[in-house]
Amino acid sequence: MGNDGHTASFFPNGTTLKQALDLKTVDDVIAIEAPGAGEPRLTFTLQRLLASERLMLHIEGAEKEIVFAQAEAGKDTYELPIRAVLNAKKPINIYWSP
Repeated sequence: MGNDGHTASFFPNGTTLKQALDLKTVDDVIAIEAPGAGEPRLTFTLQRLLASERLMLHIEGAEKEIVFAQAEAGKDTYELPIRAVLNAKKPINIYWSP
């Protein structure tokens, strides 16, 4: 997870974020561009990630701990896309390192 709340290249203000988070999309992989990404990227769609056997989230640093707390407290997945993963009805292993 990044300081901006992105995960798996689901960036806030991403060009195809809505499609990437749509659980009804037929695509497994999608191209996305966003100001915070630095370059165009490919990412698995949310529906494809949730179909995986296991989900793990790696968080490093005090700033990201704050962003994670904000993500848990809110609902807008477009503001902090990590919320889409956290709100899914699937267990997730979270690893945080200061």
